[in-house]
Amino acid sequence: MLSRLRSGALLVAALCSLSAGAQPRSPDARRLFSVRSNYNRNEVVFEAVLDGDGFDLAKPIRNYWILHMHNDRIENLSSMEERLAFGVVLDHVARDRIVFHVRASSTRYVTVRLEGQRAFATTKISGEESELIALFATVDSRGVIPSVNSVELLGHSLANDTLTRELIKVH
Repeated sequence: MLSRLRSGALLVAALCSLSAGAQPRSPDARRLFSVRSNYNRNEVVFEAVLDGDGFDLAKPIRNYWILHMHNDRIENLSSMEERLAFGVVLDHVARDRIVFHVRASSTRYVTVRLEGQRAFATTKISGEESELIALFATVDSRGVIPSVNSVELLGHSLANDTLTRELIKVH
């Protein structure tokens, strides 16, 4: 029962991240997914950047903080956050398809596709190819530097459009 309640709460959080206040930073961007945690209400947003011909080949993925605790102020990631956690490593870049992983997970690849003007991110969630909606990190903040205990991925199955969910324990 608790697991179902937690899944429901995470689904609500994921859907809230797609709300009207979650618009791309600029007209040339398409929001892909966000990362939230129990640590605070802020989130890291990942966007695909387009130019007139498809994905921007020079910098196709943009990520940044939305500081909800500070009136939704936008901030760039720090160099340490880029280097250790949220930085994007591009594995393949084309006008209609990007493959990347974030530095915190070199084995979980994300593929971004472009269909018309719609960009969306996919990855395997519980073994099923799914459109990635959100990630939720459970963080232990008792130390000097917070540590991640688990990450939950939420998405929609590409095969049958059902909710997909996977809990990855870090420790």
